[in-house]
Amino acid sequence: MPASAEPQCFETDESDGGEGTLPDDFDVNSSVKVQTAIKYLTDVFHALGLEKFEITPIKRGGSIVLDISGEKLGVIIGKRGETLDSLQYLAILASNRSEESFCRISLDCNGYREKRNEALVALAKKTSAKVIKQGRKIALEPMNPYERRIIHSCVAEIEGVSSRSTGTEPYRKVVIYADRPKFDNRRRRSSGDGSGARNYRQSGGFSTSFEREYKRRQYQPDENADAGEFSKETVDTERNATLYGKIDL
Repeated sequence: MPASAEPQCFETDESDGGEGTLPDDFDVNSSVKVQTAIKYLTDVFHALGLEKFEITPIKRGGSIVLDISGEKLGVIIGKRGETLDSLQYLAILASNRSEESFCRISLDCNGYREKRNEALVALAKKTSAKVIKQGRKIALEPMNPYERRIIHSCVAEIEGVSSRSTGTEPYRKVVIYADRPKFDNRRRRSSGDGSGARNYRQSGGFSTSFEREYKRRQYQPDENADAGEFSKETVDTERNATLYGKIDL
């Protein structure tokens, strides 16, 4: 199986939502493609040890849905429907061996597709509300083209947000972002000159003990100092003194 191959029932471009059409007299029970797909799935299910199931072909819009019903069919669905998608792809390959005209085939199991659609719509609405509130983009988990199209359709109806797909298959995902992003308050406030450096208030006098100690050590006495200046002995004593003197208790 080619690594880049995808189920034919899923559109590879989310913007292309068109579906094929079936003749009005199309009979799902006599279609060679449909019956070939059903036989293939039946053989696979028996190989998996499944017995209590039924596959019913249903004409829905421009495609044929093979509705699988029964008990303990979780193994058919798999995590997030991945196994169901794979079986669908293999069933399409099996049905394409016949020379009958093309028809779109998809699988459903115990109403999983509808439940998944509802979950995706709820996810799109919840994420869109979070994006509008926070003003930042949010990336969803990787999805197949069919599920991404559901997300895009739902987001398109919500004002203030948009969506796009990014990445490559099978890790392609939907990113939902705000049309008007909010300013990120976590960024550092820059100074007026645009340099980005912080402004520190400088003290004009001996406001801290550190500054007083620093200035005492940097002071150079004048040998011809007047009586009003500090004497050399006083400055030397202050320079060699510790920042905090001994405290007698």
